[in-house]
Amino acid sequence: MKKINSKNKKARVILVTVIAFIMVAGSAYAWWYSTTSVDADIRMGKLNVESDFSKVDVRAYEPGDVVSSKGTVKNTGNIAAVVSMKENTQISFVYADDDFNPWTGDKWVPDKEDAVKSDFYSTEGYGFHLDVSGNVVWCWFVNRADPTDKYLLLAPGAKISLAYDANLDGEVMTRKYQGALIKIIDDLKSTQTMDGAMKKLFGITYDDLDIYTGRDSSARNDVPESVMMQIKAMFHH
Repeated sequence: MKKINSKNKKARVILVTVIAFIMVAGSAYAWWYSTTSVDADIRMGKLNVESDFSKVDVRAYEPGDVVSSKGTVKNTGNIAAVVSMKENTQISFVYADDDFNPWTGDKWVPDKEDAVKSDFYSTEGYGFHLDVSGNVVWCWFVNRADPTDKYLLLAPGAKISLAYDANLDGEVMTRKYQGALIKIIDDLKSTQTMDGAMKKLFGITYDDLDIYTGRDSSARNDVPESVMMQIKAMFHH
């Protein structure tokens, strides 16, 4: 049997003890660290679009007449806005039918027969408009899937002159329309230039739109690149 040298055994014990002490001591080191933070104060933008149109005379209109009004639409907020113009005419009938039986339904009902055909149009032209510095002020768009579905992009502070004609359709307005009171309501709804917001309110996104020239929808490559880049930057998609 081989004898273990007592000195070697003692040295091994001391070595193991020293190593164990270093490991324990090492686990108690006070590690240095540093923390920095980034602060960002933000203010939410304001979305607000206002309209101001001339009053229409209340008189004895007849089928075939056209009711017209002029006014302005202005983006008084501090973020860009997309505006939709939809007709929402309401009618209060006196008669239920052409035999002049009295109306017994709700006082106001939607124009389900499309007796009033209202259309907004720009008195400043279509396409896009730039200020003296070359910045986009407003731009007209049309839904590719529906040429009658138009939208208006307004930069913050932008103002545009509009008008509308409400045609009283003589083919639809039969005798039961005599004496009826008509509220010609054209809703101007606006939202942020974000795909999510436009999809929820209007059912469209930026990719569904083409620039509207007033005659037909214009391909985007017909617009100067510098202008198209501005317009694209105004939309968040």
